[in-house]
Amino acid sequence: MLFLFAGNLAVKPTTTWLLRTFGFRRLLVTAHLVGVACLVGMAFFRADTPFWLMLVVLVVSGAARSVGFTAYNTITYADIEKPQMTGANVLDSTIQQIAIGSGIALGAVAISAGLFLGERVEAGGAYAYDFAFLVIAAILLVALVPAWRLPATAGGALTRR
Repeated sequence: MLFLFAGNLAVKPTTTWLLRTFGFRRLLVTAHLVGVACLVGMAFFRADTPFWLMLVVLVVSGAARSVGFTAYNTITYADIEKPQMTGANVLDSTIQQIAIGSGIALGAVAISAGLFLGERVEAGGAYAYDFAFLVIAAILLVALVPAWRLPATAGGALTRR
C-alpha cells in the first residue's frame, strides 16, 4: 500500500499541467487504461515476481488512480452555477460514499467467488485475489465508456484549452 500511495502523492503536483496539456477526456481514458493494465498485472504477481516490478506497478497504479480521481472530481463541478454548488457537493459526496461502499462489497464478493472457483480447480486461496483483480479490471473497463464518450473539449473552460 505504501508504494501505491507514493505514486498517488508523487503525481499530485503534475495533475494541473496534465489536465491543461492533454485535456480531461484523454487523461481520463489514459488513467482508466493504465489502471486496468496495473490491475491485470497485479493478478499475476507471484512469490517469485521481482520486488522492483511490483513496486513499479503499484506506483504507476497509484499515480493513475490519483490522476483519474482528480480529473473526475474537478470536471464534476465544471458546469455547476454558484447557487447550486452546495447541493451538487452534497450529491457528489453521497455518490462517492456509495461508490466506495459498493467497491468494497464488490471486492469482497469477487474474492469469495474466487475462493469458490479456486476450490473447484484446486488452485488454492491465491486464486481468489487474482480473480478479484481481474473482475475489478473488467469493471474499470466498463467505467471507461463514459470517459471515452466525453467530447474532446470537455472541461476546456477549466483548463483554458
